[in-house]
Amino acid sequence: MPEICNFSGMSIQMLYRDHDDPHVHIYRHDTELGVVLFDGTVRNGEIEKSKLKKLRNWLVSHQTELMVCWQRAQRGIKPGRIQP
Repeated sequence: MPEICNFSGMSIQMLYRDHDDPHVHIYRHDTELGVVLFDGTVRNGEIEKSKLKKLRNWLVSHQTELMVCWQRAQRGIKPGRIQP
């Protein structure tokens, strides 16, 4: 699964040709979290509230870039990287 960004101790990744709504997978230590891009809804997993707030703020500020990454990954193309 390609990593698109790593910040604040969280690895943000996308699967190729993933299912459902556009989302990212977050890995932090031994925790996995699925978060919807449009509204920051947590699909699965748990993370500290402070980290979730940082993540949601990052998602909002990178919404356009994330959608480009999602569209590329859906076509089976490497999604690329986003700067923290």
